[in-house]
Amino acid sequence: MSLNLEPILAHAPAFILVLTRLSGLLLFIPLLSASMVPTQVKVMLTLALGAAVYPAVGPPAVPLSADLYDLAPLMGGEILIGASIGILATVPLVTAQLAGLIMGQQMGLGLAQVFNPSVDIEGDNIGQILFFAAMSAFLVAGGLEMLYQSLVHTFSIVPLGAFRARSAPLELLTGLVGAGFSVALRVSMPVLLILALENLATGFISKTVPSLNIMVFGFPVRVLLGLVIVMLGVGAMLGALMSGITEDMARIESWVWSL
Repeated sequence: MSLNLEPILAHAPAFILVLTRLSGLLLFIPLLSASMVPTQVKVMLTLALGAAVYPAVGPPAVPLSADLYDLAPLMGGEILIGASIGILATVPLVTAQLAGLIMGQQMGLGLAQVFNPSVDIEGDNIGQILFFAAMSAFLVAGGLEMLYQSLVHTFSIVPLGAFRARSAPLELLTGLVGAGFSVALRVSMPVLLILALENLATGFISKTVPSLNIMVFGFPVRVLLGLVIVMLGVGAMLGALMSGITEDMARIESWVWSL
């Protein structure tokens, strides 16, 4: 007896679009999008989530064909939905690393660059510490669960094949990036202010004691002073970053509900 695959193949185009929307999120979602997560794990996770979500997905907005040329434009719109949510969620974490980078550069720690496998870029030690602190706050706040719930909710709001590039949250992304720069400056401002005063004091010392090697004297003082300020203000820094993460998640949910 031959196996009839036609009923199964009839669901293939819609299932591919579901997987595409989910894979868009996995390309940019914090933690799971890191290169240190094996590709096999990402693929299996996408397939498992797709199998769980597909039975509840409504009918597509347009007739679907098994032809790849017909599916490609629709897949572009689907991947844009997941990618938009993932990119928006990444902004606060990059903000934390930017704040650490600003402080590290002013403290003189920019000479010691380290690789961050979570976002595939290099950064300094302070930026790494703040990045992983923000990542921990994101996980504690239920960020991963919220992102998946938001993406799953989009299936009930935006039918398969109905999303267009003009609906991408460019305004929201621009606003989040601008707010991220503001948060990064607020977080790093205490260190910048203290180091500016240290620069002023070092300038006076170099004028009054010309024989003193100010480079040898000033560099370790600058690093130690910056580290002390970071340790004293780590609570306030984490509070500001946590506030930015919760606001970002609220904005993502608001955008999803407005689709």
